[in-house]
Amino acid sequence: RPYLFMSDLFTLTSESETFSIAALEAMSMGLPVVLTDVGGAKEMVVSGLNGVLVSPHNSKELAGAWNTVFDSNLQSQKIRNHVIKNFSIHSMIDQYEDLLFSQDVSVNQVEYA
Repeated sequence: RPYLFMSDLFTLTSESETFSIAALEAMSMGLPVVLTDVGGAKEMVVSGLNGVLVSPHNSKELAGAWNTVFDSNLQSQKIRNHVIKNFSIHSMIDQYEDLLFSQDVSVNQVEYA
């Protein structure tokens, strides 16, 4: 947490990633992110709101994204609010419930092989 507090930007250059909790933690502290476009990064990053996605293994694109973020006026509170609205524990529970209750088949009706 102290390192994120001292930072101006969070970067994660994964070659593969499922869903980065570290990126969410950085955004929850209001940091803009530059993430490689792998795994769940597309679900987290809204260009112009909280960061930029780049192709893996592309250092020029990465450096350009850093410049883009530093030149833009991304607001810490909007970045934090995006995480709270979409990825907080309460939001995730609501989304899981919506998914479960939107199914035509209830858990009790599932046949086990």
